[in-house]
Amino acid sequence: MADRPRRQRPQKLRKRGFLALLRDVAGNATTETVIMIPVFVAIWGGIWYTHQRYRKAINMTQYTRAHTWQHAYSGCDGSPPSTNTRINPGGYSGDGMISGVVDLLFGSGIIPGFNFDEIEGRRQTQLARPSVLGEGTVSMEQNLVVLCNEQTQGERGFARTAWSMFFGG
Repeated sequence: MADRPRRQRPQKLRKRGFLALLRDVAGNATTETVIMIPVFVAIWGGIWYTHQRYRKAINMTQYTRAHTWQHAYSGCDGSPPSTNTRINPGGYSGDGMISGVVDLLFGSGIIPGFNFDEIEGRRQTQLARPSVLGEGTVSMEQNLVVLCNEQTQGERGFARTAWSMFFGG
């Protein structure tokens, strides 16, 4: 008999069992994407919040310093340059280094004739937290204590200025 080509048998359709479903890799990319999108949103949300917080802190520090020093250069005379920065005459409301030294040396009369005025510039702001980090607001505050610049004496001479320092008038 001559070689006859064999007819191919039709393949049987097999039932897929439970283990075959576990081995199936179709749809893994979609599942990974669905799981990772919220993770990426949480990570980038935290990075964005941290960026906003530090940017706001740097801006607040710059404005507090600028407004406080501007007011001190003018001899602490007049109104503050900004309504957002509060200027407290008399210096730091707590027991600070500048207040303690100035009061000890000059306020108590140990070294007569010197009168130094100091001011405190204080600025506050709020920053909203994202819901991933628990919502609510975070309060931020910056303060700076500086000594006031001396008032210009005009045409007064040295002797009159020294006299007014020690004996008033």
